[in-house]
Amino acid sequence: MCAESPDSFSPCLYFPLSQAIYGSACVSVSDPKVAPTLFPLNSRDSDSIIIGCLAQSFFPEPVNMAWVNGSEGTVRNYPAAQIGNTYTQATVLDFPAGQCTDTKSYQCQVDHYGIIADLIIPCKGKRKKFKPSNPPIYPSCPTPAPSPNCKTPQVSLSPPSLESLLLGTGANLTCTLSGLKDGNGVKFTWEHTPAQSSTSKPIQGTPEKDSSGKYSVSSVLEICAEDWTRGDNFSCTVSHCEIENTTKTISKLEVYLLPPSADELALNELVSITCLVRGHSPPEALVYWLKGSERVPREDYIISGPYPEPKGNNTFIISSILQVSASEWKAENKYSCVVGHEALPLNFTQQTIDRFSGKPTNVNVSVILSDVYGTCY
Repeated sequence: MCAESPDSFSPCLYFPLSQAIYGSACVSVSDPKVAPTLFPLNSRDSDSIIIGCLAQSFFPEPVNMAWVNGSEGTVRNYPAAQIGNTYTQATVLDFPAGQCTDTKSYQCQVDHYGIIADLIIPCKGKRKKFKPSNPPIYPSCPTPAPSPNCKTPQVSLSPPSLESLLLGTGANLTCTLSGLKDGNGVKFTWEHTPAQSSTSKPIQGTPEKDSSGKYSVSSVLEICAEDWTRGDNFSCTVSHCEIENTTKTISKLEVYLLPPSADELALNELVSITCLVRGHSPPEALVYWLKGSERVPREDYIISGPYPEPKGNNTFIISSILQVSASEWKAENKYSCVVGHEALPLNFTQQTIDRFSGKPTNVNVSVILSDVYGTCY
């Protein structure tokens, strides 16, 4: 992956990144396809069972994920998230606990460019990591000469993976410096605010060489899942002779959805629904609205920010206001605020509100399954 202007020529195919990531990238037309590794996810309590299928480390997009059985449950599909040079995507099946028996299982089918893999997930029992028994082989492409200006050193800071949050196996933050001519001499410095003695010592990997001859080096910091969900800040500062000292900060965001005020409703004209996004870093986030399942035109709502939070610790706040007629609000319409940010495990979260509920419903997987977090010492 490399940042480059679409106006300049290179042996790379230019395309815009996901809406949740701000910037652009180019990918070599010769980049090989990489099949996803599949992981089963399973969470249960006295009332409900949640079965998940996680497709990890595939390239390029897209993959199509579907449940062969399980029509009695509610399916939630989550968009692909780019982590480093590969993608991760998930689908979740939610159904009442009474429908789960010892012998019942569910089949998730994943299609990546015509290569199909199936994952059988038992309703009850031990979770096992799954890898295809016969890794698919994709047609190879000739490798063009790399452009000398296509890759410059870049620092990225990735949030905990969906797998680690859902399964309660600990949460890892990954700080990566890529695009180096020389991978030696990289120094990573981590900071956790507020400081926690429970934060483990980071582990730095060895330099890895990519197909363009450049190196990348990563440092992984294991944290407590509850520190992440509480909204703590984590910063990674990278030092190397090829770049200036660079600091990246990341923290989990919170989304609040507020219904129209009683004063507005009394006027029986236009009413305002407010979406408040706060506590996040870096500052950029994607915010848009849905009416039912349809996206609301951009001219129907306003977005303000991001602005630094007055009492935050290098965190930011964004607000968005959607105006609808009082008659639309009083009808059986559901309105959703969708937020995309790189600190979210799948890059997106969504809250939905209507006049009957009076309060929003959050469908972020990490929130639904928050009870699976273990205690961190």
